[in-house]
Amino acid sequence: LDEYVFDDVSKLITTVWRKGSKKHVFVRGAPEAIIDRCDLPKKEKEELTSRFEEFAREGLRIIAFATKIAHHKSIKTRKQLEQSLTFLGFVGIYDPPRDEIKESIAKAKRAGIHVCMVTGDNPLTAMSIAKEIGLIEKDEDVITGDELDKLTDEQLSEVILKTRIFARTPPSQKLRITTLLQNKGLVVGVTGDGVNDALALKKADVGIAMGEGGTDVAREASDIVLADNNFATLTLA
Repeated sequence: LDEYVFDDVSKLITTVWRKGSKKHVFVRGAPEAIIDRCDLPKKEKEELTSRFEEFAREGLRIIAFATKIAHHKSIKTRKQLEQSLTFLGFVGIYDPPRDEIKESIAKAKRAGIHVCMVTGDNPLTAMSIAKEIGLIEKDEDVITGDELDKLTDEQLSEVILKTRIFARTPPSQKLRITTLLQNKGLVVGVTGDGVNDALALKKADVGIAMGEGGTDVAREASDIVLADNNFATLTLA
């Protein structure tokens, strides 16, 4: 009956279905956002948070699911649909890095290229993958999208070169990160594949779109389109 697409702020996707005389709401998205909106005792919320963080530390991308029956006369907004939910569970997805990525990042470092990860993933997931591919060697500071929003440009400029991972970051923040790096006199290459990446791709000194499955908007905003979506191709070039 209704579908609400992914929202950068709430980090949720919601659909409404009819079965018989009832309307069912199904919500999926970031586990911390789902848990926060479920009717659960505080202790159970803490236990669920501990469980999904355990999975995230293993490098899994975690998606949580919840549901409720909608009494639609009293529900008029998306925010109301996404409150007082019943928790269903998690799904953990492992998307293994390509075999050649570790050596490619090492080559990039030797060539003086500062590589950083800007991702919508949970900070623990991002850190685990970053260690696996050699982007970082130990647990390092991760800046989240919420933290970015609280930092002034001057404050972010002070830490931006020490930061390798920007996690739970909406695509709109890519433009800000790109601009601040350029203001430091760096030549910036940005990769992306979504419509929301277009501004950062256009702003970058070299915009690099993904040719496999990327959007037309991202490709048209870029200077280079990677036919194989492989970071190793970037390093080679």
